[in-house]
Amino acid sequence: MSCMNEEKVNNLIKISKSCQKNLLNELISSFGEEALSLIAQIKKVSRDKDLEQLANLSRKLHLSADYMGAEKLSEICITLEKSALEGAIPRNIDVVISELEYFYYQSCDFLDNKKVA
Repeated sequence: MSCMNEEKVNNLIKISKSCQKNLLNELISSFGEEALSLIAQIKKVSRDKDLEQLANLSRKLHLSADYMGAEKLSEICITLEKSALEGAIPRNIDVVISELEYFYYQSCDFLDNKKVA
């Protein structure tokens, strides 16, 4: 089972073809950079036990991942955001962060293969 929503990715490809050739490549590159930065920030605020920032950053990453079709990454972010909003950092936060990183790299690999030459 893929960690990606291929229908969303295919829609991005169609949209970028109708706009400009480099749009898809720019979206993929931007997602990769932004998501990696957000994951690093999520690590920091979870160590600092800053629940408000954890919820905010998880929400940002969820929206970005969802837009790009990175379903599994988005799902993890929703769970993390919900936990933070309920006033708790998951006891297994290290596992959650590892999953974020794993599915980030899986998503980026998938998207990189969709880039237009």
